[in-house]
Amino acid sequence: MKAPDKRTGTERPRRRGYLLGLVRGVLAAEFLLLATWNRTGYSYVDWVLGADTLTALMAVAGIALLLAHLVMLRIAYVALRPIGIIASLLAIGTVLLAGSTVGILNLTLLATYSDFWIFLAACVFSIGINWTKLQSRMSGERGALKAPP
Repeated sequence: MKAPDKRTGTERPRRRGYLLGLVRGVLAAEFLLLATWNRTGYSYVDWVLGADTLTALMAVAGIALLLAHLVMLRIAYVALRPIGIIASLLAIGTVLLAGSTVGILNLTLLATYSDFWIFLAACVFSIGINWTKLQSRMSGERGALKAPP
């Protein structure tokens, strides 16, 4: 139940936690990307490459993963556009560079791991999805995603 506002007596709208949404989006994108491919050998790519024949279950799983990737990529691209994708990568790079300067991160070691690049892609996907939510909240529109030109 929403708490009433003390001044007006009406109900206050629920505050949305955008940081929690960002973390949740990074985890969802990370799960999708790591389910497709990772270094452990437990991924869709390893499953298909290790099998003798392509089964119907493999095809359905591949189509589902492809659709999920396309949806996430489209949302991030339409929300951020190329300039926003570049800006979000620069912001993430600035944070990484600051961590390297302080001595928290070793970027040369980190850049050799494929998991780092998957995490970076997941962050950009999550920023795009959350930017759409924030944009629709600021503009008051129900759907902030516009059709492509």
